[in-house]
Amino acid sequence: MTRDDIRRMAREAIKTQHFHGYQHSWTFLDSGLEYFAALIAAAEREACALVAESYEPTCESCPSGVANAIRGRKAS
Repeated sequence: MTRDDIRRMAREAIKTQHFHGYQHSWTFLDSGLEYFAALIAAAEREACALVAESYEPTCESCPSGVANAIRGRKAS
């Protein structure tokens, strides 16, 4: 995940939050911070799942078990 990816996700998380108008000065409410963390976690899960898929045999009728297990993980 690149710095630009993280900034893009932060902007998405604060789009309904208060923005001071100053460059690099963002205010997150708790809900915005939780949403930002969820975006980061989802991006990391997908990156890990893609790595897992690259090591698993593939066929049209067999799902990627490890990759799907990674994708299925959610914060509780």
